[in-house]
Amino acid sequence: MEEFDELMPTPDEDGRLELSHRAWQHVDEVVWTMGLEITALSLAYNRLAHIAPELGDLKLLRELDCSCNKLQALPAKIGALRQLRKLKCNGNSLEHLPDEIGQCRQLEEIICSENKLVALPRALGTCKKLRILLAQNNSLAMCPPTLADVSASLEHINLAGNPRLDMIPKKIRGDTELILWVLRLHRDNEVESQYVLSCIDTLEGISRGATERHRELRLELKKVDEDRLELLRNLPTGIDKVLVIYEYLLKKAKTKKCVIS
Repeated sequence: MEEFDELMPTPDEDGRLELSHRAWQHVDEVVWTMGLEITALSLAYNRLAHIAPELGDLKLLRELDCSCNKLQALPAKIGALRQLRKLKCNGNSLEHLPDEIGQCRQLEEIICSENKLVALPRALGTCKKLRILLAQNNSLAMCPPTLADVSASLEHINLAGNPRLDMIPKKIRGDTELILWVLRLHRDNEVESQYVLSCIDTLEGISRGATERHRELRLELKKVDEDRLELLRNLPTGIDKVLVIYEYLLKKAKTKKCVIS
């Protein structure tokens, strides 16, 4: 079992806890008990392969630095850090950032460069205070158009060094204004596409209704034809037909006579 320092540092008067350069493979569990003390936590330059879900217990945490480790994922509980302003997780092996990061509505900076990210979460569009996003040197194949929703606050975005990012021309992947312009185009295209798909769904519903009504009418018409054939089969012929007509005329004559009387 991994041995930790006998004397665990405590947060300074500003709530900062420095735990970098310790060659840790796991975070000492006592750290997660300091939820009402830690406002900034540095776990940089260790050998961490994961961070426990108890990270979400650090309710006052404003800055998290877990850069230069061996992390392949961040816990979904990061979404519980509602005071988080800065996330620094560059220099790891992250393939995704959790969608729950969109719950960190105070988030202002994300530094996630030098990872293996293939996509950024669409939920970043809910982080209305996001100012800085550094995601260069990853494997990004797409950048969420929802980032255009935070263009009012986003001051700097860098997507350079992502050779698979075809949606953003290579020459402008370090130009914030042009990146946001392209993202707005993609966002508007998504909105229009959703509208078109909605119209298609509506038309398909109408078509299905018309097809069903057409089937019902065909069945009703078939029933009418069957009833007509049945009546024709039951009509009297020959002398029977004459007697029926005679009885009908006789009844009609008696009716008129009664009226005259």
